Amino acid sequence: MNKVNLQFIALILAFASFSCQTENKEKQTENASEEVIEANLTSEKTEVKTTALEEGNLVVIQFHSENRCKTCNKIEKLSKATISEYEGVDFQLINVDDQKNEAIATKFEASGTALFLHNTATGEFKNLTEFAFMNANNEEKFENLLKEEVETF
Repeated sequence: MNKVNLQFIALILAFASFSCQTENKEKQTENASEEVIEANLTSEKTEVKTTALEEGNLVVIQFHSENRCKTCNKIEKLSKATISEYEGVDFQLINVDDQKNEAIATKFEASGTALFLHNTATGEFKNLTEFAFMNANNEEKFENLLKEEVETF
């Protein structure tokens, strides 16, 4: 009798384990299907989305303090030269030490030299300060990377 009960219990456990595995596989398949659908929707959204450059709403903003260093001046020169190739992209140079610029400097959290891309239609912005300082001494690299940022923002 004990042997029969043990076999019966083993059979029930095996069945329960099989059921759980099947349910987990179904959930995994369902989750994978949802991820594929989400990926397709995302890629469709990406294809439809236009950039700020295409919409004519892109501004490159360089913040600076009253006393400007050589690198700050170089970033300005390279930024202006690079975006001059794009129709409708504006460049703004903003002195953070000037009281009248306090609100915009606060909005972008700029307290010295900083470089940003700004979509004026959506209010979105991207901080390129680290990029600018890291590449200011390599004009070709600066230009190529800034073009890439402008075209994909």
